[in-house]
Amino acid sequence: MDKLPFVNKKEDQMVSFKSKVNFDKFIKSQNKFPIQLVFYKNTCPYCNAALPAVYKADDKKSAYYINVNEDENKTILLSLTGQSSTPASTIVEYKNQDTTKIFDYALKQEKPQADLSSIEKAFD
Repeated sequence: MDKLPFVNKKEDQMVSFKSKVNFDKFIKSQNKFPIQLVFYKNTCPYCNAALPAVYKADDKKSAYYINVNEDENKTILLSLTGQSSTPASTIVEYKNQDTTKIFDYALKQEKPQADLSSIEKAFD
């Protein structure tokens, strides 16, 4: 996995999918729903500013971290959100194929920072 510009305490929860088939297998292997899929890009200043707050909120270590620098991971993010463009700093709460909630965990402003309200809702 690509190194992030801060201490990554979730290395074992970082996943990557080389295809939609692999993503589908991953989802089928999960025993407990909903699951949080935290998408990030290691070169995104908003992601880098906000991910430490996401890590803190993920106290049950239930989220999976997915790097959208990889094209297939970005394609999966776009298919989950149903949009043609989605910020890298996105949490998808996945319940089933038809039920997902989308949260942007970074505030888009001059100085990037975490959107604590969205993060809290994503991990409720």
